Amino acid sequence: MTVNGRTIYFKPNFTDQLDEILAYLMDLSPAAASFPPKDLDGFLVKKVIPRPESHAEYPHKRTPQRLYRRDIFKKKYYIIYKVLPTELHFLAIVYSKRDLSKIEIE
Repeated sequence: MTVNGRTIYFKPNFTDQLDEILAYLMDLSPAAASFPPKDLDGFLVKKVIPRPESHAEYPHKRTPQRLYRRDIFKKKYYIIYKVLPTELHFLAIVYSKRDLSKIEIE
């Protein structure tokens, strides 16, 4: 998919983490699974993809070009992504209480 001249990629780590989150929430209870993928899709399409550079730099992987960014989804999950001139790579989705310094990116 290409949006605003950028090709959008979802790295395997991102999709694996999303599957783990959904499985965990379903194990808690189906009612607790207030994390429908369509909400995430809407969040990415309306908030992140149109202006990826406007979100905070990811503090654990700083570069001079400020390539790595993060945004917060539903006050609980960090969406970590990399902004390139013609590409946008979604790298990770992690619970905000985790130690982000221990999350491997790329």
